[in-house]
Amino acid sequence: MRNNFQVKLIFFSILAFNLVGIAPQANAGIADCLDVGFPSSYLGTSSLTIEALVNVRCTNEQLGSGSGFVYSVEGEGFGAQCSGPNYVRYGSSGTIRCSIPIGSSLGSTRYGATSTTIKIWTAWDFSTKFINARHQAIPSPKVSIPTPIAPVAPSQPSNPYVSPIAPGAKTNQEIVNEIEAILEKVDSDIDKLKDKLGVNYKLTCKKQRITKYVSGVKPKCPIGFKQIKKTKF
Repeated sequence: MRNNFQVKLIFFSILAFNLVGIAPQANAGIADCLDVGFPSSYLGTSSLTIEALVNVRCTNEQLGSGSGFVYSVEGEGFGAQCSGPNYVRYGSSGTIRCSIPIGSSLGSTRYGATSTTIKIWTAWDFSTKFINARHQAIPSPKVSIPTPIAPVAPSQPSNPYVSPIAPGAKTNQEIVNEIEAILEKVDSDIDKLKDKLGVNYKLTCKKQRITKYVSGVKPKCPIGFKQIKKTKF
């Protein structure tokens, strides 16, 4: 009889403990009101992403204001970012999502780690809850080794031997001077030829509604007419 009483006492104690876990009392930690599902993870080339579904199982009276939830990754620097439901009510749900950079200046230094702890903290009663997520090992940063550059042999001139200038031959500078003198003479001859041939101009002259055209080497508009256009032809 006594043994049966002890067994019943243990059974009811376990049942009472489970019932309390299902619906935390008002003085329990608000963070315990979040039921977090099994986390999933994805390891990309530049970041590790962890996600977990969240359901709220407490009444609105137990939740209080229902706001002030903060999510973070334990053991990581400022590069790791988390987001999740900030304002919750009874029966609401959401997703906790954390991103841990890999390989950058703010990347994770927990090389080889296969699990990550996410912290849930609420400013309403300062209660906390921790979630452990399994994932692939965080890789070490790749160190690029520069490819050695083979030395390049200096190029040799095709004909290193330069024959001396023959006696009486003109230097390069003398040849350049002669060419410049020829070009100056050509320019001078062209200017003289222009002066002889002259350049004809066509003037457009206007007086009120009357328009006249005058052409010649040095044309002029008739008296009383105003020049409005001059064209070379």
